[in-house]
Amino acid sequence: MSRPSILLAAALACTALLALPDVFAYKGDGVFTDTSISSEQPRYQLDFGSVSLATSGSRAFRFSGLPEGDVTFGLRLRAPHNDPRAVVRLTLKNEKGEIVFHVSDSLANWLRSDLEGGSFLYRRGMTLYVPVAPRAMKPVRTATGPDGGWGTYATVRAAGSYALEFEVVNADAGASGVPVRLVGFGGDWK
Repeated sequence: MSRPSILLAAALACTALLALPDVFAYKGDGVFTDTSISSEQPRYQLDFGSVSLATSGSRAFRFSGLPEGDVTFGLRLRAPHNDPRAVVRLTLKNEKGEIVFHVSDSLANWLRSDLEGGSFLYRRGMTLYVPVAPRAMKPVRTATGPDGGWGTYATVRAAGSYALEFEVVNADAGASGVPVRLVGFGGDWK
């Protein structure tokens, strides 16, 4: 094979590798899935696995290489619409040690969105409504943290590294046997 042919083959191989989905850049705990833009479900899902709300305790996860953009972290339940009453704490820190968000509250106060086969519990941050015209208001996120932290939302950086800590502060014995997963959804899922 001639030298120009080898260079052309190498250039084509590099182009093909650059065109691969972001899933190959992800590193860390959990499983990153790109469900494609045509899906009715969230575009990206980061699944850290099962967590128990019936016992107190904490777990820590590290990850990097997510596609840049908004990610909403929370709990995916595959159960009836009875909200667990556990008090949980969810904290996200970036590689600089900055607290992106820190939420601690009863799950009864978290927002619920219906998903296929279950629901998703998450928190919004504080919102201020600013007048933009007569009888028209615009919501503005306030008290945002580094990397866009707001409630359990974050605007992750592709080059950023993150540590997520999940803690059950006050367990809910009634949640025993309820399938719960700690997840993050991104890619304009709502």
